[in-house]
Amino acid sequence: MENTNIVRMQQEDEIDLKELFKVLSKRKIFIFTFAIIVTIFAAAYSFIAKPTYEVKAVIEVGSYTNTNTNTNTNTNTNTNTIENPQNLMKKIEISHIDNLQKESLASLQTVALVKNTTNLIELVVHSSSNEKALAEMTKITEEIINDHKVKTDNYIATVQTKLDNLLAQKKQYETNGAKEVKVSVENFPSFSRYGTTMLDMTNQIEDLKLSISKNNLINTHVVGKITSNQDPIKPKKSLIVVVSFVTSLILAIFLVFFLEFLKGNKNDE
Repeated sequence: MENTNIVRMQQEDEIDLKELFKVLSKRKIFIFTFAIIVTIFAAAYSFIAKPTYEVKAVIEVGSYTNTNTNTNTNTNTNTNTIENPQNLMKKIEISHIDNLQKESLASLQTVALVKNTTNLIELVVHSSSNEKALAEMTKITEEIINDHKVKTDNYIATVQTKLDNLLAQKKQYETNGAKEVKVSVENFPSFSRYGTTMLDMTNQIEDLKLSISKNNLINTHVVGKITSNQDPIKPKKSLIVVVSFVTSLILAIFLVFFLEFLKGNKNDE
């Protein structure tokens, strides 16, 4: 009895599959016509839609190194960025994303730190043409670089002023200190203080000179070159055509079965 039921169920499944294929075969012209029409419209859109080009650049935030040498000749170094990268990113977002004008020909899309770095910032600009995107990226990077150049020049000027003052003090102290030593050459403690003070001044002068040397001062700059692609990043024409064809084919098959279902209910009534 059980074997008979199993055989009957298998036969019913075979009949259902045959009926499904018959329906698809009967409506194949509608299915393919529907899919082709939808695909043509999708392809037309992909060719008419305004293309979007992408330009990328990586900015390295400049830095300077402070050196501090004490009387025991122990040297401590401390590297600082010209501007805090997080603050810089927020400032860029406010200037070029939050306050973006609607009629802008190009727009900044992304401002983010490069992965596993602390002072490399990636910028991404989108536009309807490579030229416009490149122009906007150049404008943004030059704005950052020029602003940091002013900050760097101010830092150098401040350090140079300190250096000039310290050199003047050292010269004056050398003259006055030498006279005091000649007068009281047997006064050892006084001579020791004079030597220590001179050593401190010399160390400070060398530290200041090092802090504004080319080796310890890195200006903000674009890493490598600003990169762009000749092909737009969207619309992706091939992908749109393929996806639209497959999707419309599935939708057409669903419509065919739905119409057959309605037709069957109507016949039953």
